[in-house]
Amino acid sequence: MISYAKTVLSALLSSWDKQDGRHAKSIQMQTKIIAADFLAILLIVLLLIVQYNSLHNPMILIGPMSMAIIGLERLAASTNGSKVARNRTMLEQNKVQPLANYPVVIKLPIQWGDQDAFGHVNNTVAFRWFESARFAYMEQSGVDPLLTASGLGPILASIRCDYRRQVKYPDNVQIGTKIKRLGSSSITFDHTVYGESEQAVVATGEAVVVVFDYSSNQPRRMSDDVRSAIGLIEGESASEQM
Repeated sequence: MISYAKTVLSALLSSWDKQDGRHAKSIQMQTKIIAADFLAILLIVLLLIVQYNSLHNPMILIGPMSMAIIGLERLAASTNGSKVARNRTMLEQNKVQPLANYPVVIKLPIQWGDQDAFGHVNNTVAFRWFESARFAYMEQSGVDPLLTASGLGPILASIRCDYRRQVKYPDNVQIGTKIKRLGSSSITFDHTVYGESEQAVVATGEAVVVVFDYSSNQPRRMSDDVRSAIGLIEGESASEQM
């Protein structure tokens, strides 16, 4: 219980530290921050009491600790919903047409060292682009902190790339990411790479990621919270497809 509480608290505080200060000016956000601070302080005090054995029967604190954790989780889910909505609005304003249906789009510069002896970006670089795009998706959707709080993480099961055009330095690429399929424990990501100099799609690909318990070395069933977070950023209910 204590280890789980510390994990949840750490993930939440890290997430809140990244919030844009402009949004904290709203009354709703201020209320959430005050409530979160109160619950966080309460949880820390309870943890310290248990740690230093100030009570003869620390088990009586399990109830209050559980309530504080549940409150923090609910606040995180509420705050994440607002954050996803803001991210979607910002992205919609800047998307190129081929990436219009992708909820998460990142932009990366081409590095001189990305090129090989043939003077174009080496084929292996696209897999790094996909990786960066996947983690951006997991962070913006809230999936990453949800998995972390449960002691789980993503593990890559398979990946492929179809190359459409050469990419050369200097240039920038935009990588769009969306979910193609949800399994019981797997997520299939769909990637499209747009080259700004070419003004065209230069590569497409897919990656299958599994929800994984690294401590037991076993896959785990995807939680309803993770499915809801994906459904929120995708703009529709994410239903399991077997």
